[in-house]
Amino acid sequence: MMLKKEHSLMVGTSKEGVYTRVKKNGDITYIITYRLNGSYSKITLGTKSQGWTIAKASKERNSRISDTNKEFVGQSKITLNKAFDEYIISISHKPDTRNSKGRYANHIKEHLGTKKLTEITVKDILDLKLLLTKKVSTRTKQILAPKTVDDMINLVHTIYKYHNRYYEVEIKSPASPLKVERYNPDNSRQRYLTLDEVKRLLWHIRERNSFTYNRNVKPRVTEDLLIFVKLSLSTGARVSSVLTIRVKDIDFERGIISIVNHKSKRNYKGYINQKLSDELLLWTEKLKADTYVVGRKPTALVTSTINRRLQIILDRAFNEGVTDRREKAVTHTLRHTFGSLLAIQGTPLYTVMKLLDHTSIEQTMVYSKLAPNQGKDEVMKLNYE
Repeated sequence: MMLKKEHSLMVGTSKEGVYTRVKKNGDITYIITYRLNGSYSKITLGTKSQGWTIAKASKERNSRISDTNKEFVGQSKITLNKAFDEYIISISHKPDTRNSKGRYANHIKEHLGTKKLTEITVKDILDLKLLLTKKVSTRTKQILAPKTVDDMINLVHTIYKYHNRYYEVEIKSPASPLKVERYNPDNSRQRYLTLDEVKRLLWHIRERNSFTYNRNVKPRVTEDLLIFVKLSLSTGARVSSVLTIRVKDIDFERGIISIVNHKSKRNYKGYINQKLSDELLLWTEKLKADTYVVGRKPTALVTSTINRRLQIILDRAFNEGVTDRREKAVTHTLRHTFGSLLAIQGTPLYTVMKLLDHTSIEQTMVYSKLAPNQGKDEVMKLNYE
């Protein structure tokens, strides 16, 4: 048996899964391969000059198979609850951790939590999916949205992926998109705020005490909401990114903010005008460098907190009578407003892409329909005579 690899030859030997390759200097390299629990491994052990032989390589292969199998058998006893606990520790530094805890505790734990990872079947996931499509949210009092159901199934799949990566095992996920189809609904937000609506939103935040259920709202929370909205509309950053901006991330002189994109795990730059820079300088003048700007505390506010507080105001100001989910104003609308208003004033889409920290121009093309003229001026300049 002969396998070609990078223009060199691996030659099979009398021992199963043991191969040799002749080096340019005449030395012989010994390689072992094996497939176990759905995972393929190919390992270069060493050379003949280092003491390796076919028999020694075969013994090493059998030993590795035995050790890996023992580890897999041990992992097969772990329940989804245990795997989730380990996964949640690994993301404890992320702002969205509380949301993941809530989703698991409220929608997954009682149905699958005590089952072993190796026992959960595709049918179990399909049954969970069907159950969730009929479940009423305790917060909104409405049937769970298709995207929310997808998020639950994706969470189960993520738990499996983390467990496999951490323990270097291969337990096939019954929640894989290849096995359980996602709804993948068209939830693309079409709503953005005009400049007049932005002014209305800021007014509603300042006057929130007059229409929120809590008649004793704290002025500090109102101030936090105002700063959050202004930062969101000035940077276009996602909620989690705005909430993790610290004092030391702001260059007040140049109006530059260092922003963390938690989705892609990278840093990028945003900008603020002089008026907001002066306001933030006053807002943070007594704070330490590591303090988070929104909330003015050493720990960042969680996204669910800011979403809950702001959504009441957005519903009051813009959502009365709106039934289409895509047309409703939500916290993410602030990011969409940033991109939309930039496009409307003629900002090149490539610049919009950079400011929103999109990974590709295709993500930014949603704003192309808002661009003025859309190439009309350029076409009018053409002259073929």
